[in-house]
Amino acid sequence: VYEALRPAASPAATGICFDFDGTLGDTETPAMEVAFWEIAVYLPGATAENVESQCRPYMVENAG
Repeated sequence: VYEALRPAASPAATGICFDFDGTLGDTETPAMEVAFWEIAVYLPGATAENVESQCRPYMVENAG
């Protein structure tokens, strides 16, 4: 029965739904970490040496 219900889409056509609203679990923290790394290259004064130390404060200030 399970095989009959499985969609016939190819792996390239399969989508993933991320739950970032906290309904299923604490997804706010990983969502903020992903957001930080997306903008990290644009942070003023960010260098390879100091960018990782800026992640936690960003997550705390923007989680919400």
